Amino acid sequence: MIQQILVISSLNSIAPANYLIDAFRNLGIEVIAISDVENIRANHLVIGVFDVQEYVVTNNLQPDLLLFVEGGEMGIFPVNFSNLSCPKYWWGIDTHNDYLKHLRISRLFDHTFLAQKSFVDSLLGDGIKSVSWLPLAYGGPKTESKVRNFDIAYAGSTNWNVYPERKEYLSAIETYFPNTFIGNCNPSELFNLYMNSKIVFNFSPMNDLNMRFFEALGAGALLITNKVSQNGVEDIFTEGKEFVEYQGIEDIIQKITHLLSNQVLLEEIATAGKANVLEHHTYINRAESILTIERPKVVGIANSLDVSGVLMSLGLVSGALQQFLEALNQCLRGRRNLALLAILRVFFKQAIFIAKLIEFIATRMRKPKW
Repeated sequence: MIQQILVISSLNSIAPANYLIDAFRNLGIEVIAISDVENIRANHLVIGVFDVQEYVVTNNLQPDLLLFVEGGEMGIFPVNFSNLSCPKYWWGIDTHNDYLKHLRISRLFDHTFLAQKSFVDSLLGDGIKSVSWLPLAYGGPKTESKVRNFDIAYAGSTNWNVYPERKEYLSAIETYFPNTFIGNCNPSELFNLYMNSKIVFNFSPMNDLNMRFFEALGAGALLITNKVSQNGVEDIFTEGKEFVEYQGIEDIIQKITHLLSNQVLLEEIATAGKANVLEHHTYINRAESILTIERPKVVGIANSLDVSGVLMSLGLVSGALQQFLEALNQCLRGRRNLALLAILRVFFKQAIFIAKLIEFIATRMRKPKW
């Protein structure tokens, strides 16, 4: 029985791990949370490489599960955990953004959870033995809103240079439906916005099943989205009954017009979507899935080169160089290589010092992200 979980994640305000930690604790499980950003949920703050073995020994801990969760600022990564007797899992959220990085990380853990179902078979095909789908979920309040003041809402990035198609859709929506909210929200405002909106707009540019699916539906709004295919949407939601898809600007304008003029249909779809999410797709559901998964027989093996590659892909350069130096130490142990090893050690120690200095300055300059 799992009683204590060690969770490592970058706990900024929008990180999925926040909701997962709360869910574990609501289930009566002790969670020791390690983060690179300050958070009321975090027990300890570590920026960069987190030595799990050292922390466990120093604090006399015997966790029943180690869990690394992607998200947030991604300024922390666990190392030196292979000798722990408990299962070591990780949850990848944005595999569509960097598949190679996720493949590297998956080699280090006993089991990989992926929020994007379409990449499960890809990891299996690339040699990862234990992978399963664990989609995102709803972490907001379960109260009902009596008044929905906005016809349509979009909360998210307004960097139109990065998302030009999203801008086209939202510009058209705002033109036809002036009672529209477009902008950024912090997490505390987000759920209030969705609970006060009739329709929430979504555009997934990379076929990703994103948080907006669960946040909008869980808040009782009708979600209207572009088609996300073969990535799990059709496995957990029914189009036309629990959410609505659009194809092109003309189609979305027609569908929004129809929905806003047919309040009964709009509420029927929104109510069905909300009921589905609150029953099956909360973070309590996700926590229970993690706790009940059969422990894999295949154990992840972390060698220094693999760890170095992961740390480099995360931008944790000083840690990557340190791991690479350890790999060199292992390769050049013979007496004939002592001189070469000494030279390389001096070079890498200087490089590690410079990298740590740059990382320290970057950390001081880093601003919190919503």
